[in-house]
Formats: sequence, structure tokens, C-alpha cells
Amino acid sequence: MNDKTISLVSRRKFIQIIGCGACGGLAAAGTNVLAGGHAKVNPEDPQPKALGYVEDSTMADKDKFPQFADGSMCSKCQLYSGGDGKAYGPCGIFPGKEVSATGWCSAFAAKG
Repeated sequence: MNDKTISLVSRRKFIQIIGCGACGGLAAAGTNVLAGGHAKVNPEDPQPKALGYVEDSTMADKDKFPQFADGSMCSKCQLYSGGDGKAYGPCGIFPGKEVSATGWCSAFAAKG
């Protein structure tokens, strides 16, 4: 091997190590990334919490959010763009993140 080949092998190994470290860091941080590459909305983050977001619409706080109607859920909202039968999908309220199809928040707007 010449010096150039050794240098390339070293760079390649470095990239592999860094890539594995980044993946391990995400796993250790508890990041919940879905298959589509988006993270799930965390109901405890400030914006979702303020909107009353829950992953299960039956758990919506009906006292705090009296506009909640039985049967309302993210998959039936105009802002939800997840596919039929998918457990999670994108929502216009939470860019780059996905909500539960059976979830609910106070921004709910029934599909026409």
C-alpha cells in the first residue's frame, strides 16, 4: 500500500467510528425516531403540552379543552398528512415531527 491508500483507509475507518458514535448517542439520548426519519412529538414538550396533545384521543383533557368531541383524532384532522393505516404521520402544527394517528390536540380541524 502507498501513503495515499493508508490515508483513505484511515479516513474511512474514522467516518465509520463517527457514524456509529452518532447512532449510539441518539439511542442513549432516548430519541424516538420513526422509520420515516421524523421524531415523534413528545407530549411533554412546551408546544404540544400547551395544545393539549395526547397520543390517545380518549385521554384528552375534556375539562381544559371543552371543544374536544368524542371520535376526534389526528387521522381525522385537516392538518394530518399521514397515510391510511399508519400509526404516526406528519402534522402541520409540528413541522418535522409525527403525531399519533389516534392522538388529538386543540388545533384539531375536522376534515371536510
